[in-house]
Amino acid sequence: MTNAEFVSRILNTNKLLTKDGHISRRHVLFAGRTKAKALISQRLDEFKLMNDQSIITSIKCFELESVDWTDCNVFEFKVCENIMKSTKKLPEIVTGKIGSAVLLVTSVDGSIIYDEISPRSFKNLQSRKYKIKTEDFYTIQDGYIVLPNSTNEIINLDVIVLDKYDAMQVAGCDCGEDCDSVWDMDFVCPDVHLETVITSTLQEIASIYSRTPKDENPNMDENQKSQTVR
Repeated sequence: MTNAEFVSRILNTNKLLTKDGHISRRHVLFAGRTKAKALISQRLDEFKLMNDQSIITSIKCFELESVDWTDCNVFEFKVCENIMKSTKKLPEIVTGKIGSAVLLVTSVDGSIIYDEISPRSFKNLQSRKYKIKTEDFYTIQDGYIVLPNSTNEIINLDVIVLDKYDAMQVAGCDCGEDCDSVWDMDFVCPDVHLETVITSTLQEIASIYSRTPKDENPNMDENQKSQTVR
């Protein structure tokens, strides 16, 4: 189901497709995404969504650049020979109690899989008597991906985001047909829970609509909505 199809279903079911359009399409989409986000966040904590390909977005060729440790704001990386930081912020990623839904970070050819690490844990690794490899880690700082002890300029990510359009805008590779408008993008929600999200969104929108004064004069100016034609 695309974002456009989701919104149309809500509006049609509520018979909200009036000439005056009391409820905007963007408001309906926002309400639906809010419901989906709460549900996904809960399920994420229960480790039940990691393999649900229908809600995973792949960001290809996410670009990074070499920076000084002061530019990534991670003091623990001061000892690193080189630090790579993404040139763009990550899109808004769904989060749960276990953290953000960044499911996979790899080199473009897939030969390296990066594991998430906190700055404190990275410091503990550095302080060990017997050093271990510290090139295959990443951390997220202020919305940016940071790779310590790396020179890799491009990575791929699998994430769970509600706005796939935003995710496509930060991808470095040509997204082809995936670069359609936000309305043509998939509405992100596990199929098994889609009807639940639709129902709860319908209830919220219907509640808002029931409190909106009826327009007795369709297509009239907003200031004339309460007037009646004599």
